[in-house]
Amino acid sequence: MKELIQTAVDQGICRLPRNVRARDRLDPTGLPLFIALNRFAAPRPIVIPPGYAWQPLLGFAVEERSRRRLECLKAINEWLKRGPDLTTVVPIKERSLRIFENEKRLDRLRGGSQRLFGGRLTLADLGCRIFPLPLPFEMGPPCARGRPVLIIENQDTWYSFCTWDELTSQYSCVAYAGGGHRKGLAYDEGFLDELLHRAGAGELKYFGDLDPTGISIAAGVARLRSGRGVVPLVPAVELYGWLLSHGLRRPIRSRQ
Repeated sequence: MKELIQTAVDQGICRLPRNVRARDRLDPTGLPLFIALNRFAAPRPIVIPPGYAWQPLLGFAVEERSRRRLECLKAINEWLKRGPDLTTVVPIKERSLRIFENEKRLDRLRGGSQRLFGGRLTLADLGCRIFPLPLPFEMGPPCARGRPVLIIENQDTWYSFCTWDELTSQYSCVAYAGGGHRKGLAYDEGFLDELLHRAGAGELKYFGDLDPTGISIAAGVARLRSGRGVVPLVPAVELYGWLLSHGLRRPIRSRQ
């Protein structure tokens, strides 16, 4: 028996106890009281077999060492081999579902940016992009195309301005910014670019309450757009001027 145990130890199948006292004192051969079996991890399959061909777009993959990223790159490579149509830009989740059968994988890979794998691959390379949450909006009359886009803070004011703009054609588009909820306009800010594109406009104006909350919402979004270097969000000075001349003034309530 002792010889069989020693053979198993020599082959790496098990280990003997380190403590010399863990022996059967009644057995003249000194058999151990217990043995510990070694765990054997199943060999992991090779992610990339020798001679695997990468699409030119993914040539950088030969330098990749992360197993997880290699698996993702291989899935993208196999999808590209099928010759997908990249001329039609689709939402990121639809593209992710097509490539990985998982609609969130691409979003996780990008890590908050428009690029993947350390900037070596873009969403545009895969024919997709991030579509921001839409804001409610009404296009103005056809003759207003190219005129400024107006963003309204309050719901009832938005309805009134949509009706008024149908008669006056002052704005190419009138959008509703979410009723003063701080998450609203800041969260959907990217959709303003979509509105400018649809309206053929080059100017973006904002009109909301003249109180700290209303001003800070607009100011925060203006900073976001300035940081992105896109069409700035500016106050609708003519509307604020009218509001100061004709609106009802109320004291600002302290939050303390």
